[in-house]
Amino acid sequence: MAAARFSIDDVPPPARDPQAAEAAAGWAVLRSAGITVAALSIVAFAVFAHTLHPAVALAATAAVALSASIAAPALAVATILCAALFQNLFVSLASPGIGSGMDFDLVRGYAFLILATVWASAFTRHVLTRRGVSPMLDRHLLVTSIAFAAIGFYLLVGMAVSVPSAIIYLRNVATGLMMYQAAVISARGGHLRLQTVFALVAGLVVVCGYTELLFRDDWLRFTNGATFWDLSMADAKAASYWDKQAQETGIVVLGLVDTFKITLFNTPLLADLGITLSRLFGPNMHAISYGYALSFLAIYALFTSRFLLATALLPLLVLSNAKGAIITVLTAVLGWGLARLFGSRFAFWCIFVLLVAYSAIGIVVGRRIGDFHVLGLIGGVYNFVEFPFGHGLGSGGNLGLDFATLDWSQFQAAGRTPIAMESAIGVLLYQMGFAAFVLLGVYVWLAWRTTLIAERTLDPLHLAAGFALLSIVFNGLFQEEALFSPLAVGLPLLLCGLIHGATFRNAAL
Repeated sequence: MAAARFSIDDVPPPARDPQAAEAAAGWAVLRSAGITVAALSIVAFAVFAHTLHPAVALAATAAVALSASIAAPALAVATILCAALFQNLFVSLASPGIGSGMDFDLVRGYAFLILATVWASAFTRHVLTRRGVSPMLDRHLLVTSIAFAAIGFYLLVGMAVSVPSAIIYLRNVATGLMMYQAAVISARGGHLRLQTVFALVAGLVVVCGYTELLFRDDWLRFTNGATFWDLSMADAKAASYWDKQAQETGIVVLGLVDTFKITLFNTPLLADLGITLSRLFGPNMHAISYGYALSFLAIYALFTSRFLLATALLPLLVLSNAKGAIITVLTAVLGWGLARLFGSRFAFWCIFVLLVAYSAIGIVVGRRIGDFHVLGLIGGVYNFVEFPFGHGLGSGGNLGLDFATLDWSQFQAAGRTPIAMESAIGVLLYQMGFAAFVLLGVYVWLAWRTTLIAERTLDPLHLAAGFALLSIVFNGLFQEEALFSPLAVGLPLLLCGLIHGATFRNAAL
């Protein structure tokens, strides 16, 4: 395989013509800024149009996403990225015009509509017109489509019990693979030149993060945050969730910002320190997912030598208070260092073994201290042993439970939860049975394939992408968000898709 870097963003300028080089660089920045603004505009349009007429918004958003997928793949991929990161910010801005219940849930589904439209368009056009042109692309699509087939089967099983729950978990489980396939097909088809777009998006995330950190009240007022959180927490308020929390922890919630407070890294191991932080939620309005977004963007900045950007992102990552996201960055850095010393393949398996050891220690310690995530994982393992064929998408999991009614002291005494929750892998075992290992195996295989590409290209970003994906798979033992959020497993899969597609194109594979 010929060396093939993931292009820095632009057509290389003529080496002997400094003026042409400067003009090309300036044009590239303008192009990237235009793509970023257009992508954000598409996402904003979908949300605000929904407040005027949902049917028109749905049809217009699908049409725009379809057009972008066909005519401007770079814009389509950028829109997927911006929708994942910024959709909820626009929802918050528009929240005074959004009804509660189903309307609020629907308006937050446009990111998935955009992704599903781009993915379906790219995959269909590939099958009809490009299949056989790139054997390597066909191979990667086949392997990932096997996982899709397993997901589809368990979707049908889950729909027999609850259609809404099954569809919600379809979005959670399938989003990462859809992002990968859309990216790899688009990148194999032509030069996308998205690296400066990634940098601009990261810069916007930094601005949002520090504004929220330093001017929380102004941020909430400007974004209509009180209205957004009222809609978001309606079920918890109806179930008197905060009253129960006050009885159990002694922490009384007096206002919205009080609901953001959490002990350091949300673990009983550090509870005795008495350190309480007010979490950052970012433009996506979810602390854990925001942490993973920051980890991805920090990895991107570090391994493309954008050190000033990385310096701005890392403090926000710590303040997001997401353990798994921080571990992902540390894993990528350690893996890169091992690869430089001993080679990419050896580094991959070293990281794999270290993550296995870390997970084993986490499970042992977590069970001893009654950690909720470990109890949920063990519950999922028990469920799997009892019925290893799976109960279908939508069964169990955090989204199908009323947390105000759960008796965690009883679960701690039992050493497990009765149904899988708080752990993506535990929930996958409960919902998909043996087929969960197919999905997890595909993720590990994609991380491995990225490492093999890095071995040839010597690009540090390639190495980091593979190690980050591998780390997030193991984080799925202890968090639902790790494998169910587009900002957690989805962003590394999107980047891996871009890397794979660019490599297949440049090497004519």
